[in-house]
Amino acid sequence: REAFLDFIMLAAAAHPIDACHRGLTAIVGAFDAAWPRNGSRSTNEIRAALTKDVRVCGNARGDDATVVPQWVECAGSVPGLRGYTCGVWTTLHALAARAPASPGVTNASFIRAIEGWVRHFFPCEECRAHFLSMLSARETSFDDYSARADGASMWMWRAHNIVNARLAKEVAEDVANASVATTAHDPKFPKVQFPTKSACSRCYARAETGGEDVWDEIRVSEFLHMYYLADGARRD
Repeated sequence: REAFLDFIMLAAAAHPIDACHRGLTAIVGAFDAAWPRNGSRSTNEIRAALTKDVRVCGNARGDDATVVPQWVECAGSVPGLRGYTCGVWTTLHALAARAPASPGVTNASFIRAIEGWVRHFFPCEECRAHFLSMLSARETSFDDYSARADGASMWMWRAHNIVNARLAKEVAEDVANASVATTAHDPKFPKVQFPTKSACSRCYARAETGGEDVWDEIRVSEFLHMYYLADGARRD
């Protein structure tokens, strides 16, 4: 219950789209009635109260709990690919970018909400385990970002690139082994490090010793701030 509420409160405070902000705020306001603290409602009753006629972004779901999103930015090259996971990452990056300017949101509340949501609600077990392991491992934990104004955005960027590197390696191994598992990855949207040079050439700097480029994290932070609409009023 607390993990669900933490995430909805974060999304309500930091979502860049006004309609989504209003819908999420309405859920927060009705949350105690929908999901009482005293445990007086069954899981099915809670689920029904949190979904029936609820409008977050788009149309209210009513009695139909099988609505399939029509992806736009996250549309895959073939049906069934990309979609949901792309939508999750886009949402998390947008919330992270707007977190510093969102009332009531701190780095601590941000990472608590993200960890709780992934731990309890993300449907992919392998993905969930990997994400949580990044938070618990010293070299990839949130600790080094907790005092930074852009800490939420930069940690989420780093985490996403770690995930993409892992998935890119899996794809390469699948291709080498002629595995059918490659069908789980969209060939038109390879798992690359973001932002690419074509998206942000200034985000890369030449290493002093030569060789491969390295990240210019100041430029990366500026790019993420712009790309995920961190400034100004919410969009319609």
